[in-house]
Amino acid sequence: MAGLAKWGKTGKGWFYGLKMHLIVDLRGKFLSLKFTSGNGNERQEAVNLVQGINGWIVADAGYVSEKLAKELYLEGKRIFIAKPRANMKKIATAFEIWLYNTRMRIEVNFRNLKYFWGLLTSLPRSVGGYLANYTHSLLAYCLG
Repeated sequence: MAGLAKWGKTGKGWFYGLKMHLIVDLRGKFLSLKFTSGNGNERQEAVNLVQGINGWIVADAGYVSEKLAKELYLEGKRIFIAKPRANMKKIATAFEIWLYNTRMRIEVNFRNLKYFWGLLTSLPRSVGGYLANYTHSLLAYCLG
């Protein structure tokens, strides 16, 4: 994995590997999926991820950017909002709070992929093994 994996940092700390970017609808159906190296910029990847997707897109705090929100906005078709970071002061409407709470559904998808569909990020040692594990887990989730 040395050619693909890089050191990256999230809110939970440092890691060595890849990032999986995922867009799902409220029913848990995968709409867009992309793998990047650990040091990739999430905001830059969002533009590619949302191509062809319309509606309300709710992202976590890693995607907070006014520039990104303007870039992804399509009048009458797509609105992008990111949940503010804990240290940001923002008054949210009841609708925004409801939207932010739907973000938990994607976290449930990641949990299900790990606990029920065998997604292991630390065991595979080769690119083929890593991609086979992810492909198996994602297909099992989609078909299960």
